[in-house]
Amino acid sequence: LKKIIANESNDPIALFTLGRIYRRKKDFHKAVDYFKKCYKVSDIRNRVKSADQIGGTLREWINVPTLSNEEKEKIKKKAVELYQSFLTPYPDDKRLKYGLAKAYLLEPLKNGDILKGVEILTGILKSEIKDRETIKELLYLWAKYDNNTIKEIISGKSELFQNNHTFLLREIIK
Repeated sequence: LKKIIANESNDPIALFTLGRIYRRKKDFHKAVDYFKKCYKVSDIRNRVKSADQIGGTLREWINVPTLSNEEKEKIKKKAVELYQSFLTPYPDDKRLKYGLAKAYLLEPLKNGDILKGVEILTGILKSEIKDRETIKELLYLWAKYDNNTIKEIISGKSELFQNNHTFLLREIIK
């Protein structure tokens, strides 16, 4: 692959494959670099795929136990910024919206991060009412940050998300 890249640096398949290889090897910096190169030379369909891989790599990178909080904050900020920039040309792409929500929900959490993530996820549900991944993520958030059981969430006794976003999800779960 490296030889192919050296001879033909605009081959999106080779760039994408190298990104995946480096991601599996946990060399996140190189993985992101290759996915970014792939994004730049890809057609529309593969740009979204590359963008999602960049974000996913950043979300995986932030979980490295040896990173300081400062390093995690930088990676999280970069993930949010990149997803926002990727959504500009592709505002309706569900994968990118979901990735942005997940980026907001990465540790370390700051004021408003959870609500931004929840707002994006419920926005996805408004257009795709039975999106299992989104429902699962919202339930996880309620359970994790509000110490609720599924029964409390469905009955509306959850206190953290007492707003218009919860009504939609409770109705879907019922």
